[in-house]
Amino acid sequence: LDRLGNRLLTGVRAREFDFTFKAVRDDSVNAFAVPGGHVYVHTGLIKAAENETELAAVIAHEINHVVARHGTQQLTQQYGYGLVIQLLLGQNPNLLAQLASTLFGQGAFMAYSRSMELQADYLGAETMYRAGYDPRGMISFFRKIDTINQRNPGALEKFFSSHPMTGERLRNIQMEIGKLPPKTFREDSSEFNRVKARL
Repeated sequence: LDRLGNRLLTGVRAREFDFTFKAVRDDSVNAFAVPGGHVYVHTGLIKAAENETELAAVIAHEINHVVARHGTQQLTQQYGYGLVIQLLLGQNPNLLAQLASTLFGQGAFMAYSRSMELQADYLGAETMYRAGYDPRGMISFFRKIDTINQRNPGALEKFFSSHPMTGERLRNIQMEIGKLPPKTFREDSSEFNRVKARL
């Protein structure tokens, strides 16, 4: 995750702090980000990803929730400025672990607004493109989770509770990706399949 996350960070427009990338042993298909640059990916999501590019799509989306300060806005509304300042400044070393544990226990980080999701999609696709990943991996992953949800409603409840999926999101991201100039993208690494096989 670190290698993939750091490679994606080369495509981010601007970054104010270091990021960390952690796997969470949980079979649900989910990922979330905490203000300050902490991205958590469930092992169930890694298993659901067909390839490294699809996993990169989810991580790029989460990175850009942080870059656009969506989580900071949501946490400030829920808990006030004091908690957010402590988290961003690292004043309480146990706070991040407590917050991540609480959010993981709830099954989702927080429900982002429609506009926040659209922005994270757009910036995520741009990040992928700039870092050398094919942004169409975002479309294929969105279609995959939509198909899973149609076949087994409620199977992806955790994912959809924090990342509501709509046809509008898929159409918008397809349109934005269509505007990007043609480019040769990096090949998926064999490391992804080795990691996935161990889960």
